Amino acid sequence: MDNNMRASFRIIDNIAIQDSDNYFDVHNNFELGKIEITHNEIKLFFEKTEEDWGKNELYDILQISHINIDSYSFVSFNKNFNKTSLTSISFSPRDNFDIDTIFLKDSPEEGDEIIYSFEDDSYIRISCNDISLSYFKL
Repeated sequence: MDNNMRASFRIIDNIAIQDSDNYFDVHNNFELGKIEITHNEIKLFFEKTEEDWGKNELYDILQISHINIDSYSFVSFNKNFNKTSLTSISFSPRDNFDIDTIFLKDSPEEGDEIIYSFEDDSYIRISCNDISLSYFKL
């Protein structure tokens, strides 16, 4: 694996993601609802919240696909995990293990991984080559 992660979106203020067409406030308007892990890919599915502030979101599901996985870790997740809200999302140097340090980067740099932190104190770290964003209406 090379050390250059590519993402089809930018991170905005560590709570939102934006591609060329759409801005998604993942922190306020979506919850992590499902995780799929296959041989070399991890997909995170964020579902639109049922709270009033999320009803103006155009799409119901955000799918973030992490392709060509080098390494990953899920911390404080249990087998019966329920939907959980995102606290922050950031690109971080792969060798930084201080999970409380949040980097304000909108795009990955060489040697970065992506970190998702959640309100239940769990987090996901993923090192991969490509990250793509898809969104769907139900």
